[in-house]
Amino acid sequence: MKQESDEQFLETLNALPDKYRVPYLYCPKCGASQMETCNRCDQPLHETWIVCPKCAKPVGEKL
Repeated sequence: MKQESDEQFLETLNALPDKYRVPYLYCPKCGASQMETCNRCDQPLHETWIVCPKCAKPVGEKL
């Protein structure tokens, strides 16, 4: 499986229906909110991410 470039990823993300967009994003594994640092992986969460890069958990999704 070919990995998407960042540009392709953002295009895919921007094409998502509004129901999949959330105003407050957080990592459900560690509870860090948008623009904070993930307590488990020490990566800052970003509003355009749907997955915390090291935890590999969906961002903005409740458990």
